[in-house]
Amino acid sequence: MQWKDERHTRAMLRAAFGGIAALLLVSQILGYIRWSAAQSTVATIEGDALASVGLIGRLSYDFQRERMLIYRHILEREAPQMAAIERQIAAVKDDWATAAHAYAPLTTYEGEPAAWFALNRDVAMAEQQATAALQLSRANRDSEAAQVLLTAEPTFEAVSRDVQTLVDVNQAAAAAARAHAARLEANVLYVLLALAAAILVITLVVGRQLTRVISDNERRLGQQTLELQTKNRELDAFAGRVAHDLRGPLNTINLAASVIAERTPGEAATAAILQRGVIQMTGLVDDLLTLSRAGGPSDGAVARPETVAAAVEADLRPKVSEAGGELRVDVQPSAIRCSDGLLRQALWNLGENAVKYRRPDVPPVIALVGRATNAGYELRVSDNGLGMSAEDTRRAFEPFFRGKRTQAVAGTGLGLAIVRRIVEASGGTVFADSQPDHGTAITLRFPLAPARDHAGQPGAA
Repeated sequence: MQWKDERHTRAMLRAAFGGIAALLLVSQILGYIRWSAAQSTVATIEGDALASVGLIGRLSYDFQRERMLIYRHILEREAPQMAAIERQIAAVKDDWATAAHAYAPLTTYEGEPAAWFALNRDVAMAEQQATAALQLSRANRDSEAAQVLLTAEPTFEAVSRDVQTLVDVNQAAAAAARAHAARLEANVLYVLLALAAAILVITLVVGRQLTRVISDNERRLGQQTLELQTKNRELDAFAGRVAHDLRGPLNTINLAASVIAERTPGEAATAAILQRGVIQMTGLVDDLLTLSRAGGPSDGAVARPETVAAAVEADLRPKVSEAGGELRVDVQPSAIRCSDGLLRQALWNLGENAVKYRRPDVPPVIALVGRATNAGYELRVSDNGLGMSAEDTRRAFEPFFRGKRTQAVAGTGLGLAIVRRIVEASGGTVFADSQPDHGTAITLRFPLAPARDHAGQPGAA
């Protein structure tokens, strides 16, 4: 009887151990299934969500890059340069198409197909407006082209919102996947808690390993998400990095000037001139960069012509005096739609041209006059220099154009072209009036800045 009981006990033990082993096997199988599901979820996050967000960032960069190239096209007036820019635009469009083709199959999350459709719709609208702007720009109807792009700003903003919506959808999907992985982990733990102590210990080990794997993957996913956000911020800061690269050589010149002033006291004045020029060029780099990205000072830049004219007078008067001439400045206070740096560059170019292209036998007389009119604000720079023929006057603002009477004087032929771009990008106009051996007068017309744009500036009414 005892033997039977022992045999029954051993059978029960074997059954118990068999049951425990079966439960252990089941728990291991369940744990493996859950672990595999979690791994699959994390793989989906890393493979699909991150790939989607990366492609979205690429699409956004291509779209913004195309906008910048169109603005450059508007500022360019020579056909070869415009053709080169158009080739760059075509390359950007090709890259957009490649990224869009790769991204389309990944639009599987809830709300993503609708957002993707909206993005394509808004991009198509933006492309129509961009094409219209390019057609106007090819005909050098730059003001009309800039106005078309300004009218298209709501469409560009809609594209930016569509891109952000797609990013939000993918981030939400990633968060949902992480939550799902967390739920799978919790289910594994609930199953293990219902088993025997031995199974529980084993299961806890598996659970901890699973938790570690999921946590590591989530941490990597978080790091990759942060890296993607950083890259998106870098796209926004692209212009700043370009400005920094351009300022590097200027800083080198400035440092060299400081060394010259320190080691050669007799050259301190020369070093000061170099440093002042570096400061002026650095400001111009920033303003030109703002102009290329924002389409000109219409985004709020305001200049005080009387202040800028005073600064130009201080720099120009020594050159005029050295030539034995006279400089007259009479600029009424006002506020115009332009930046100080760009206005200063325009006036400096005109004043420098007046000194450079003077008649050798006549002392130069240069006048800078500024007046508010019903149509805006006029700045007029006149001289008694060589003057230009009617044909030269008509082509004076073309890049690299040099009239026959001025070819013997050193120059690049870009001074008046830069003046024209600055004025037209600010929403104004420029024209020249000149006669051979009588001098030249260049008139710049700027729109006035609304009172609310300059109410807080010094000297504002």
